[in-house]
Order: sequence, then structure tokens, then C-alpha cells
Amino acid sequence: MNITIAGLIEARAAGFGLNDLIVLAVLNDCAWDDADTGRVADSATWELAQRTGLSKHQVEHAVAKLAKAGAVARRQLVKRAGESALTLICDLGRRVLGEANAHDVPADMPQSLRNLLVGRSAAFRLAVREAWESRQPLAPGARDAFAGLPREFDAVESALRENALCAMERISTEIRAQQQLDLEEANGLYTFETDDGVVQMDRRVLVESKAAPAGIDLRFVRDVLSRVRSRRPGLVTRARLPELVAEIGYSRLLGFVSRHDAAHAERALVATLSRGGWSRPRGIRDSFYSLTRSSVRYPQGGDRCVA
Repeated sequence: MNITIAGLIEARAAGFGLNDLIVLAVLNDCAWDDADTGRVADSATWELAQRTGLSKHQVEHAVAKLAKAGAVARRQLVKRAGESALTLICDLGRRVLGEANAHDVPADMPQSLRNLLVGRSAAFRLAVREAWESRQPLAPGARDAFAGLPREFDAVESALRENALCAMERISTEIRAQQQLDLEEANGLYTFETDDGVVQMDRRVLVESKAAPAGIDLRFVRDVLSRVRSRRPGLVTRARLPELVAEIGYSRLLGFVSRHDAAHAERALVATLSRGGWSRPRGIRDSFYSLTRSSVRYPQGGDRCVA
């Protein structure tokens, strides 16, 4: 088994163990390259067990894991002393094995759709991949490149239509969410996601104070905290949010990044907060803290955990 460091990294990211890699390598060894149908192996479970030295159960478990992750796709042929199936080595499997060119069946397709592409022509697989990635229905002429049962073609079309519909619904949901945020911000309410819930800050409280905190750019602060959350989980909580808003806002208005452009200031604050050692900015007054605390609003459902 000759797997590169890059392949081992791919395997680890996919959660593959030694048995999974052994089965994948043997499947690849007994597969043949076909310019039209791809790199395909025709193997029964008992044959793989003999070749690998693993038990039939271990082989079945490894094959199922590889198929679920998208390293291979399987299309069963007949029951012959155990399952016999055509196995297509997909793009993830090829990357694990150190193949220079990734295969054209992506791992993010549902397993059922990947399985339907085993043994299909390169032209048809390409048409399906393009439709999947563009979130569009299958092109009208794709049926001409399909050699299979009508119900199998219908299943492919159905999976692609569902993918397109889900994409449309996701975009629609994102648009509605953004419209809601825009409306709230027009009314002075800025939503922050923390590690343990949602918090809103009412900018009107800051503005009406006519004090220095009125100049805090809450969008800028929110962008900083969003990046900090991904780098240092556990720091940005509902309880600590008012304090962090005060300190980041002060640093941008009057503190150490006040003379930076916005992009540079954001990078500097994210780096400082993420590596730890952040302390109360020099010169900050208690009024910054009291005003940000008084501007906090907890929307309905704000105690829920935000991923």
C-alpha cells in the first residue's frame, strides 16, 4: 500500500482507519481503467476478504464506510457467495491513494446518486456533475448518454431536482434572514451570535448618550467577534459580550487601532483576541462598559445555542 502524506491527511480527515485503507488499496489494485466508465472493480466480499486477510464482516464494514464517505460508489450486480458489485473509485478515494487527477464523481453527492453513476459513460457522469455543482436540473440531451433502466434515469433526475430545489430554498432563506437583519439595523438593533446564544445591541442607547461610545461601529465589532469565535471557541459568550463590545469599540475609536484602516484594524484585533492575553485597553472609562451593558437586548429564543 503506497499512500502519500497528502493521502494520509485526506484519509484522517475522512475518518478512515487501517482496515478502510487496506480495502481501498485492494479495490484500486483489482480495478481496471476504462476511458468511458472510469476506474471500476468487480469484486465479491469474499474475494476482498481473501485478498486483504480481513474477515468478511471487516470488509463489509470498511466498504460501507468508504461508500458513505464518498471514496467509492457501489452498484450491486448479483448475490454470488456474498455481495458482488461494481465499485467505482471516486475523487476522495483517488486523493487518498495519491492519484494525480481526481475522478469526476464528487464526494458531496448523496450516496444513492453516486451509486447510480457506477458504470455510466463519462459524458453522462460529466453532465450529472455539472448539474449537481450548478444546482440545476439535468441538461435535456443527457438522456442520450445514458445506458440504463428508465427508472434509474428518473432517480438521477429526481436527485438533481431535489438538489436544485434545496439550493433555491436555502438562498431564499438567506435573503429573508438578511432582509430581517437590514430592517433591524435600520431600527438600531444589531444581532450578535455568541457561543451560548443570540444577543442584540441597541445602538440608539449609545447614540442618545452623546458620549464617546456613540461612535462605536457595531458592524465592525460584530465582524471581529465572528472571526474570533471561529478561532477561539468559548471566549465570546452572552455574559461577556457587552465587555468585549466596549473594549473592541474603544480600541477602534480611541485605542491602538484607531489610526489603522478598517481591514488592518480588524486583522490586528482578531489576532490579539484569538491568541489570548487580551486585557482592558489603557484609558478606557467605565462609561464604555455601562453603556454597552445598558444597550443589551435578548431577543426571543436568545438563550439557544448558536452553531
